[in-house]
Amino acid sequence: SGFHHGLASLSSVLKMHFNTFNMLFYLKKSNIASVSKEIIKFDPCIVLITSCTGQINIVSSFLKSLKIFSSKSFVIVGGPHASALPEETLNLHGVDAVCIGEGEIPLKLFMEKYFNGDDYTSTPGLWFKSEKGEVIKNRKQCVINPDDLPFPDRELFVFQNFINSMPDEVGPEFIGSRGCVFSCSYCAAETIHGKGIRYRSPSNLIKEIKSVINRYSGINFIGFHDNVFTYNKDWLYEFCGRYRKEIRIPFWCNTRVDCLTESDIKLLKKSFCRRIHMGIESGSERIRKHILKRNISSQTIINVFDCVKKHGIRAVAFNMIGLPTETEEDIKSTVFLNRVIRPSWIILSVFQPLPGTDIFAFCAKKPGFKAQTAEDYYTCNTILGQPSVSEEKVKYYYENFIRLVYEKTSDIKVVK
Repeated sequence: SGFHHGLASLSSVLKMHFNTFNMLFYLKKSNIASVSKEIIKFDPCIVLITSCTGQINIVSSFLKSLKIFSSKSFVIVGGPHASALPEETLNLHGVDAVCIGEGEIPLKLFMEKYFNGDDYTSTPGLWFKSEKGEVIKNRKQCVINPDDLPFPDRELFVFQNFINSMPDEVGPEFIGSRGCVFSCSYCAAETIHGKGIRYRSPSNLIKEIKSVINRYSGINFIGFHDNVFTYNKDWLYEFCGRYRKEIRIPFWCNTRVDCLTESDIKLLKKSFCRRIHMGIESGSERIRKHILKRNISSQTIINVFDCVKKHGIRAVAFNMIGLPTETEEDIKSTVFLNRVIRPSWIILSVFQPLPGTDIFAFCAKKPGFKAQTAEDYYTCNTILGQPSVSEEKVKYYYENFIRLVYEKTSDIKVVK
């Protein structure tokens, strides 16, 4: 279940340019063999796989299973892991090519050559293995103008069922921009999208929203998954002006506290925004500034959360624990800061370093770093193995974080 913007965009591009029939499968440990058999029944000429680092071991097992049943399908792996570690991904058994970064144009160019019987090994954005086993490294594809792409293929996901599952909390999700101008040490956005932000025009985004509203029923809430929805003020004010006139459906969005003024909050409120998601990440200013590269003061966080709530908008706080060099006192600072801001909703994860990020390289140099990945972003297990805080303490605070924030007592148990 769920919706994946990248796969939906790829599917729409391929359907626009080729006579393709696209099928979607969700890979889990428990369904590797059954998915392999279903794909063989479908007998595809090309299999496209997207994977984060946490799922790459499942992908590897699936490819071994797939090749047992058939070796005819041409397999391309893309997504965050392949973009960060292309050669490592290409060396997985059964992988014929990897896609680095955004895949819409590289896959279109590849398939044109593939179906015409032409040499495709120089396709920008794709790496291949030669017949001699050598890696053919092509340059990354030039940046894509988001307005040039067709709207995402939501039917690939049986989208009405997705809407029905959480109509008042999530709703259909949209993206008005790609990329980010910030350089948070733990984020892989630059690995995928390159530097900077590329915006869709407000009219293009409004048109997509209208098409979804007209096609699907029961839409009570809408979400915008941009990294920093309020960064470009000119874009924001133009879009919100049109949204409140032409759409008028409550929505949520992501942003940063240092990119949100009271004027922005008033505009969002007037434009039917009902929830804003913002990253605290850590209550320790040392961790935020020197480890996460988020030079935002605790007072700024407090002021913005207070202002958001003052104007009647729900505030959601993202938090991480188990961070590099973090101590138990730092985790307590995160609990305390959440107590002060009292978010409407807390989303907590145990930190996982992602390949392609600055913090991954930092962690890899530290003693005790485990060269493994967690398969779930919201697992309670840390993979750092650092001396400054024990795995047991990280697990304790993960399991009790919400209670410690919202309970009346200010006591915080110290785990021995």
